[in-house]
Amino acid sequence: MATVISGDTGIDKVTDGAAMPAGSVIQMIESNTPMKSGTWTDNNLHNIISITCTPKSSSSTLHIVANFSAQLYGNGNTANMHWTLALYESSTLLYNMNSLHSNNHYLNTFHRTQDHRIGAIVGNTSTNARSFYLKAQKTEASSNGRLNINSGYGSLSIIVTEVEA
Repeated sequence: MATVISGDTGIDKVTDGAAMPAGSVIQMIESNTPMKSGTWTDNNLHNIISITCTPKSSSSTLHIVANFSAQLYGNGNTANMHWTLALYESSTLLYNMNSLHSNNHYLNTFHRTQDHRIGAIVGNTSTNARSFYLKAQKTEASSNGRLNINSGYGSLSIIVTEVEA
């Protein structure tokens, strides 16, 4: 069954269910609503931001990119500040950026805003919804340093681009 497209393009019919050429962007979705905000000093792995994508094609790839900005504080008791960023699909680790660190002014209470981008490409075999999470963990000793996330210190986002394989 054909669907009529009106206009002056010279194209008047498209076949329902026609496949997109390889490399075509099928959809892009974005979330910039944080799951976590404020300051923390513990060493737990925290969910920072998430997104759920329902693929349109069962033969596509999903390109996930997350942006992370946070203020880092040394609290005057550490020479370096260490943390980890990780990208998950549900509870499965896709990519881990461990041993991130900065040593700018951490022997005092000065702070620094760090920006990072992390991404992964995953295959797709169904049109079932899939959830992706950016997680962060302060890996400095529990009493040393802190991370602070809020809208005044950069931005958080996670974007999924579905591309036909």
